Amino acid sequence: DQQHKDIVAIDGSAEAEGASDILKNLPSNLPASIFITTHVPAHSTGILSATLSSRSALPVSTAID
Repeated sequence: DQQHKDIVAIDGSAEAEGASDILKNLPSNLPASIFITTHVPAHSTGILSATLSSRSALPVSTAID
């Protein structure tokens, strides 16, 4: 008995505005995982996650390669 979960994929720039406009209107109990891909330098400080986290009711984390 497997449980299925929807996935929403968003591709964007390293700017937080577009993604935060989407995330700020989503409920914290959204029954889907959201993946946002961006192109950032390897030495980036990761401020995008912090910015999105402060503007969203959903948990935000950065994937590490």
